Amino acid sequence: HDVPRHATRYALPQVPTGEYHQIANDWLLRDGTTYIEDRQAGALRARAALMLEMALPGSAYVYQGEELGLFEVADIPWDRIEDPSGLRTSRAQSTKGRDGCRVPLPWVASDVPETYTSDKRHVHAGSFGFSPAVSDAEPHLPQPAWFKDFAMDIQDADDGSMLNFYRRVLRLRHEMQTPDTSCTLLPENRPSGMRDGADGQPGGVIAYRRANGWANLTNFGATPVSLPDGEVLLSSAPLTDDGRLPQDTSVWMRLR
Repeated sequence: HDVPRHATRYALPQVPTGEYHQIANDWLLRDGTTYIEDRQAGALRARAALMLEMALPGSAYVYQGEELGLFEVADIPWDRIEDPSGLRTSRAQSTKGRDGCRVPLPWVASDVPETYTSDKRHVHAGSFGFSPAVSDAEPHLPQPAWFKDFAMDIQDADDGSMLNFYRRVLRLRHEMQTPDTSCTLLPENRPSGMRDGADGQPGGVIAYRRANGWANLTNFGATPVSLPDGEVLLSSAPLTDDGRLPQDTSVWMRLR
């Protein structure tokens, strides 16, 4: 909430820093030009992270646009910034603010903008369904042209989309939830002992079970890991051909 979108944070280099989301904020401050945003990796990790979180007890918060897999809009022009945290600073010497995750959501892909800025990235007309089609008003923040590929109506019709993945996760969470809020770590929960995680970070597995046998396993390491005995309910990405859990992937199971 009000930090760079998690799909973007997971897509950027995974480097330990002394400040909260320092890498992502530095990238955002410089309009997304300082580091490579690996969106394929970011989406893969975002799916795994969702399952890791949603199997935990308690309430869960989904920030608007996460269910569409939206990435941070890094290149909003300074003259369009609205967030006071960006406007009250020395701009490029401090922070750009939180507008990059507050851009109006894309609902209708066919509501294609007719005119763009000279760089062909920011919409000047149309709103991807955010405003009525007859409206002449622009969205309060500029929507990037790539939002078309993330529009709700496109994802609604795609069984493999992030939107339908969120729906499966939330539906299954509702079915599997138990009033017993205890969690038990599984034997598979252990570090890999190597720097085989993202960008050379320590790898390993986070594995826990709920009181009713509902378990989550998330693999951060490069080596696929064997699953415990049980029924696989959902996986954030395909398992290996021999049924093991690959890197940056979560699985939900009903343990026997």
